[in-house]
Amino acid sequence: MNQDEPKPQRTEEPGGGILMGRPFGVPVYVAPSWFLVAALITWVFGDQIERVLPELGAARYLVSLFFAVAFYASVLVHELAHTIAALRFKLPVRRIQLQFFGGVSEIEKESETPAASSSSPSSAPSSPSSSPACSTSPCTPSSPAPSPASSSPA
Repeated sequence: MNQDEPKPQRTEEPGGGILMGRPFGVPVYVAPSWFLVAALITWVFGDQIERVLPELGAARYLVSLFFAVAFYASVLVHELAHTIAALRFKLPVRRIQLQFFGGVSEIEKESETPAASSSSPSSAPSSPSSSPACSTSPCTPSSPAPSPASSSPA
């Protein structure tokens, strides 16, 4: 390739699902597997609702479909929190994809500062920094927070 030829442009990769929108300029895709899970949730919860509210009749499936949509809406909000944190620190986000039982925010590069690095995972409920035991002292997975019984007064 000589210097006069233009470099090939990187094209946007296919999302692997149905494009649902572009909040904050980031494409959100729903994978086909979501529809299988939504159908399963609708069927399982429909039977449960029939036991509790038999007067709903066939409308119980609309209520249980709402459960499935609400579940994925909460996953989308969670992934948007990661995306907003990444965009705040000028990290490029390729896309958000809602999948079988969760979602993925595809952030293209690692953060360069510890503050940016700790901001995005803090929106995840399983991060060590979000547990109550770690709220007042540094806590990492390799060094658990001290228990109240093991600490002695100085």
